[in-house]
Amino acid sequence: MDTEKQPHQDGVGHKKYQRFDEAFKREAVRLSQLEGRTVAGTARSLGIDTNTLGTWRRQFGDSVAAATRTGPYRSEAERDSEKDREIMELRKRLRDAEIERDILKKAVGVISRPQP
Repeated sequence: MDTEKQPHQDGVGHKKYQRFDEAFKREAVRLSQLEGRTVAGTARSLGIDTNTLGTWRRQFGDSVAAATRTGPYRSEAERDSEKDREIMELRKRLRDAEIERDILKKAVGVISRPQP
């Protein structure tokens, strides 16, 4: 576990400190970077102080953002790669549909022939 601590009340007025491991911190930063999320709202939902989350964002923000890019934050190469995969999948589906169409055409031709 990491040494960063977060105070919380133990019900008697004494502060105890919670320790958060790096994985928790990185996940908190990732959640706070999602579209539509605020630092304050994320911190509140995780039960941590806003300043603590702000510190973690400064500490881990760039590496977490690079690892979890989505939408407009992806690089051009990532978007192109995704488009290439989609094009390949669509071409395969088109070939399969053309094969099915040809089979059905032949079946209709066989069925519609006059019987001797």
